[in-house]
Amino acid sequence: MTKPAIPANEAQRMQALDRYQILDSLPEKDFDDLTKVAAAICQTPISLITLIDTDRQWFKSVLGLEASETPRDLAFCAHAINNPEAPFIVPDATKDARFSENPLVTGDPNVVFYAGVTLNTPDGHALGTLCVIDHKPHELSADQLEALKALANQAMGQMELRRKNIELEALNQEIKVLNQNLTEFSYRVTHDLKTPLRGIKSLSEWLLEEYTPKLDDQGINYLNLIQKRSSQLQHLIDGILLFSKSTNLRLREPDQVDLKELLGEILDHCKMPPSIKVEQPADTIVVPSHRIGLYQILQNLITNSVKYMDKPAGLISIDYRLQPKGFSLTVMDNGPGIAEDLREKAFHLFETLGSKIEAQDDSLGIGLATVKSLTEKMGGTVRLTDRPDGETGACFVLSFPFASQ
Repeated sequence: MTKPAIPANEAQRMQALDRYQILDSLPEKDFDDLTKVAAAICQTPISLITLIDTDRQWFKSVLGLEASETPRDLAFCAHAINNPEAPFIVPDATKDARFSENPLVTGDPNVVFYAGVTLNTPDGHALGTLCVIDHKPHELSADQLEALKALANQAMGQMELRRKNIELEALNQEIKVLNQNLTEFSYRVTHDLKTPLRGIKSLSEWLLEEYTPKLDDQGINYLNLIQKRSSQLQHLIDGILLFSKSTNLRLREPDQVDLKELLGEILDHCKMPPSIKVEQPADTIVVPSHRIGLYQILQNLITNSVKYMDKPAGLISIDYRLQPKGFSLTVMDNGPGIAEDLREKAFHLFETLGSKIEAQDDSLGIGLATVKSLTEKMGGTVRLTDRPDGETGACFVLSFPFASQ
């Protein structure tokens, strides 16, 4: 009996095999179906998907045998992996000097015929085979051999899918940990920033109250500027916190959301200035969705419209409509609008627009980034378009699917 040689790339081959995390795994129907088809096509009682480990041959799928593995020194497949480019065929092992004294030939399971096609990784490592075995001499037709090759490719494809899923799961876990760390970091940093910021703001207010008679106009202007910048920084910190919460929002069971009622709550909270009129539908619709997400989305859009309104008579028009499999929301204003070439950038976190809007407040990118993040979290889309009537202003169109239980 001839023992199989060890491939020259054995160390790399074993490293490749380990990446699939498949040894000693449970049976899987996708692999078992392939051995059934291989045995049926080749008309053999035995078919195996084998993987060559350090000192054993392990069966990922086995048809026609009770065993789950054999010693590597006895494995026909251990010979096959030394020539990944061609099928390894033994028409009659009893007449082949390499195998005639092999215990798998002279005893159970009485291997006589063997044909195996190697399972090759994309970088050329032969991990094992898809093979068929018979208890008597046998030959494969050209069509049967081509079918066996195709099935081996399918088996390797299943293994590749398994490896990629494992890598994806590991990556998802890594991202989950990073997101959690980032969230904790953002909470910690924003909290640490708020404390000295409150001190700066309080001190500047006290200085204005106590020392205004002793300050010249320039000193008073400086203190007012400190207060203004402190307020802007407070808005920025609040925006970062809201965006962080939106990216980590866990959507629970959907609510039956009355959109007219929801808008009423938001408008009361926003404390609309008298110079801005809000138009909304007279009737309501009730939709299965996530109330907290819709609240934050609409609040951000309405607040932005109010914040950047540059007309003495401002108008914000809000519309909602049922769609075949969801609903749409439109928030439109007659403010300065956003140039077409800047609209996509407007949804990017901390993206500078280089416009007069940006000069008023640095948090616009955070607000719209939060809107986009929440909308996509709920399976929807958001677009910034021209007003349908061609007038100046911003028009946000959002579409959402109905939330399922």
